[in-house]
Amino acid sequence: MTDLNPFDPPLRRTKSVITELTAKKNAVAGELQWFDANNNAELTSQLQASRGQAEALRHKCQELETRIASCQRDHEGTRAKMRTLFNPKNWFASDQVHLRCTLKELISVQQALEAERKSLSDRIQVADRDVQTADTTLKRYSAFDSERRREDMQSIDKKLGSELAKAKIIEKRKTEVDYALKPVFDQMQQYTEHKQRAESTRDRATALEHRLSNAGNSYERAMIHKQCESEFNVGSPGKVIAQSEQEIRRIERDIEKVLKRAHEIVQRASRTIDTIVVDGNNLCYENSKFIGLAALDALIPILQPNYSVITVFDAAIRRMLRADDKTIASRFGNQVKVHIVATGGRADETILDIAGTDKHTYILSNDKFGEYNDKCAIRDQRIVRHEIVNGRILIHDLGIDADFSAAYTEYKSKRG
Repeated sequence: MTDLNPFDPPLRRTKSVITELTAKKNAVAGELQWFDANNNAELTSQLQASRGQAEALRHKCQELETRIASCQRDHEGTRAKMRTLFNPKNWFASDQVHLRCTLKELISVQQALEAERKSLSDRIQVADRDVQTADTTLKRYSAFDSERRREDMQSIDKKLGSELAKAKIIEKRKTEVDYALKPVFDQMQQYTEHKQRAESTRDRATALEHRLSNAGNSYERAMIHKQCESEFNVGSPGKVIAQSEQEIRRIERDIEKVLKRAHEIVQRASRTIDTIVVDGNNLCYENSKFIGLAALDALIPILQPNYSVITVFDAAIRRMLRADDKTIASRFGNQVKVHIVATGGRADETILDIAGTDKHTYILSNDKFGEYNDKCAIRDQRIVRHEIVNGRILIHDLGIDADFSAAYTEYKSKRG
């Protein structure tokens, strides 16, 4: 039943839009913060410095290449003067010993130079990336339309404010519906738990019934009946099963009733009513007894702060109240519109036409309006019913319970 509240999906959608807009706002704010923290001169200077550093490293690398080439030539020249060591005489010859030492030094120097070249090459790659980054940043800064992005920020802020206000309204309506549904949820939970217990009882009794069918002798059957009696206070598993299934069916009927009630609550709690067109004459009777405007005097002050109220009377109300239109209208104050149909006319069609096609305008009446089934208010089921009983007016759909007995007593005393 947790998916009954009709405000859950729109609230999720609105929160998703809010999340998306917030992300956009943060992104634009980050861009503007970046733009404001930089300027063209500094970025240009940074690009030039990065290029200068890259060029200096390349120049140094070229010098290093020259030294490596010279070392390589010396290496090759020294090796060319060396004689083979296969001849023992060359092992200890002074010139050969000197050449071998020279070659070793040259190899060491060349290795050091090549390691330095590798380090320089890595630094040049980093410097080139710095140049690319600085160049991209400068181009981005130059192309950045700050005025347009500030306009984007204003637009996002406006949309975000609208969605936040919308979410607040939806959340309020959702909370109201959740509150109205809570007693039903609690009752449904009780029924569900009760049903689970009944199903558990049926399943255990079914297991005993199965054992009873497979019992090999009367003693085994007697023991099974005894176990059934001990567990369920009934010796027959079949009888326990029948009682459990009967209980389950009863609970399921109760659950259907609760679900129906929940849908009715949702329908009432989730609808939006802006205007109520009151069938005035319809609220001037308790059963068949004319009570004047007593019920309306109690009701209108309750409706007026929450809805736009239009009260419509049949022409006969003038005679019944012994009052003219101005006097009748003055009873309800300037905030309530009062319309009395022309002499000889009835209010039914006027009431339905006032309600018109506006989905948020409802009619308060117990009239069936049978001859007007083509009217939008009838098709859309925008009729709210009331009860007038024992000096009280009850409108369950609106949560209204108003006592008008004192007003009726005053009315009777004035009528004599």
